[in-house]
Amino acid sequence: FDFSKRDTLVRLFNMVMECNIPNWYASALLLACAGLLTAIVLATPPGKGAYRGHWLALALIFVYISIDETVQLHELINRPLRHTFDLGGMLYYAWVIPACAIVAVLAVAYWRFLGALSAPTRRLFVLAAVVYVGGALGTEFFVNHWVSIYGTDPVYGMLNIVQETMELSGLAVFFVALLGYLQETFGELRVVVE
Repeated sequence: FDFSKRDTLVRLFNMVMECNIPNWYASALLLACAGLLTAIVLATPPGKGAYRGHWLALALIFVYISIDETVQLHELINRPLRHTFDLGGMLYYAWVIPACAIVAVLAVAYWRFLGALSAPTRRLFVLAAVVYVGGALGTEFFVNHWVSIYGTDPVYGMLNIVQETMELSGLAVFFVALLGYLQETFGELRVVVE
């Protein structure tokens, strides 16, 4: 085996790279959030929850994002969009264009849903969304701009670390918020396997 142990360890834990332990952790945390969202859907009796469909849609979205975190589906649209519309600079990673549109649609679709949550839960949901989307999407514009001018230098690496840290922090806040919502709404949730 012709490899450096140091390089292998750096690759395994480097937050800038994909297909490694931080990437797996992010995907697992997204899937755990999807699991809690599914638990909320299943614990809400049909007809009793005005926003049951919203919870289900969130669960499906988080499953998709978990898959995307590992498989990088969003990266597949970069090149076609970049070449079709001659994009560069802040739009070098062109997936940000449809992602911004999706976030805008979700913000409108979930406005009343957020208003129906208790104030502490709503604050945590909004904080989680701002931090996660700010990391996943907001910092991407700065990363794009930097890469288009300077390439992948150490500053690019630091910007990516900020981005990944924001994403993981937003997910952690959302996970805690979902646990709080489950406790607040259902008190105790039991899973019975027969």
